[in-house]
Amino acid sequence: MTKPSKKAGAYEVGYGKPPVHTRFQPGTSGNPRGRPKGRTSPSALIDKILAQKVTFSDGRAVRRVSLLEAGLISVSAKAAKGDLKAMQFVLNLVEQARALEPDHDVGALDAEDLALIEQFAVQLMGASEPASSETQTDREGDEDGAEET
Repeated sequence: MTKPSKKAGAYEVGYGKPPVHTRFQPGTSGNPRGRPKGRTSPSALIDKILAQKVTFSDGRAVRRVSLLEAGLISVSAKAAKGDLKAMQFVLNLVEQARALEPDHDVGALDAEDLALIEQFAVQLMGASEPASSETQTDREGDEDGAEET
C-alpha cells in the first residue's frame, strides 16, 4: 500500500493545522488590544487620591501640598483653636502613627507632658477630676493614713 501522493498546492486542514487564510498574518499581533488592566484595589485608590496635589493657603503663603497633608494641617489648626473633636482625632492619629514606628520610645514623656495630657483628657472626657494612677494611689494612701489614726 502506498500513500496517496499530495499535490504541490494541497494542504491538509485538521487539528493544529488551521486554514491558511485564517492564520495570523506576519507582523500582526494575535491580541491587538493587549491584556486588560486589572482593577485598582481600594487602598491603592485611596493612596492615589490622597497623593493628589492641591493648592493650600496657610495664611502666610499659598503652597501646593498633597491632599493628605492639607487635611492634616486643617484638622491640626482646628484642634489648636480648641475644637475638642479635632483634638481627639489628632491625638488618636499621633498615637496610631507612633505605634507603627519601631524606634519610638513611649516612656520618653516627662512629668510636664504627662500633666498636660492628663489635663487634656479631663477636658475631653468632661470628667470632674483626673483619673491618673498617681491620684488614685495618693487617695488610697490618705485613706490608709486616716484609718491608722
